[in-house]
Amino acid sequence: MAIAEMTRLQLIGLSYEREKLLNALADTGAAHIKSAEKETSTAENNTVVSLSEKIAHLNKTIQYISDISRKNEIDLPKDDLIDISFSDFISIDKYAQNIEGICIEVDNLSEKLSQNNQEKSKLLLSTNQVRQYLNVDVPFSAIKSTKRIKFFLGVLSSDGFNKLDAFIN
Repeated sequence: MAIAEMTRLQLIGLSYEREKLLNALADTGAAHIKSAEKETSTAENNTVVSLSEKIAHLNKTIQYISDISRKNEIDLPKDDLIDISFSDFISIDKYAQNIEGICIEVDNLSEKLSQNNQEKSKLLLSTNQVRQYLNVDVPFSAIKSTKRIKFFLGVLSSDGFNKLDAFIN
């Protein structure tokens, strides 16, 4: 039997079908299996790392949206209702930029929400500090002269009070 010219063939498939596929190729004589080891290049490793980072970012975004919807009692579609066709799966590259843009927008919005929550906390603290003075109700007509009225909000040291008292008198 003459040896035919061979070309390198790289198969990508499901791991649980690996042995079945390799045995079928060997039995038919369609391919000579030299090595069944996984060969990866630096570029492939970089691609895997990049995709892993994107998947982690996407999972973080999905988790954030789920948490917010649960907190606000919004019903999201269940995972089993999502139907992706094979053509949609294959053409995911078309949607990759849109998905990444949405993830970045969600990150920006979550940062703004965090900043707004911090500002809200500061305002609530200020409101609670001022609330104790809401019941102070003295009409200005009861005050005969403002020259001798002393009104303090806050705490002064005795030295500061003496200086203020000397200045007023």
